[in-house]
Amino acid sequence: MRWFYHTQYRTDQPAHRRPCRSGHVEVNSHALITMLGLPAGIRIWLVAGITDMRSGFNGLTAKVETALEDAPFSGHVFLFRGRRGNVMKVLWSTGDGLCLLSKRLERGRFIWPQADSGKVHLTQAQLSMLLEGIDWKQPKHTRPVMTML
Repeated sequence: MRWFYHTQYRTDQPAHRRPCRSGHVEVNSHALITMLGLPAGIRIWLVAGITDMRSGFNGLTAKVETALEDAPFSGHVFLFRGRRGNVMKVLWSTGDGLCLLSKRLERGRFIWPQADSGKVHLTQAQLSMLLEGIDWKQPKHTRPVMTML
């Protein structure tokens, strides 16, 4: 699993970031989750349906404003999925600008609702499961739960 985010590459960046084509920087999943560090109170919205993954900042903010009738600069996190289901983009306003993150699964697909429009609220735990390719709608225990009565 790889995360890409767009930025200008500087030589003083940590070793876990590597420059890629088109000015993108590749970051491993653990480093990205640490970097995000979402503050309490932020709402995470999964955008139902399929989004054109060629869309950038302007296209995704326009979709949030028109289709969802929400404010893209509200500080909420918006998740978009591509047609194949193995690419996801995350749009997040940090107050001083927008972050656009992209993740592509090497195998498998992101679990997405069947609805064609609208949005679904996720918790931070569900977001973590989604980012790892786990079915966030019905997570299963890996072993039976034992109860002590």
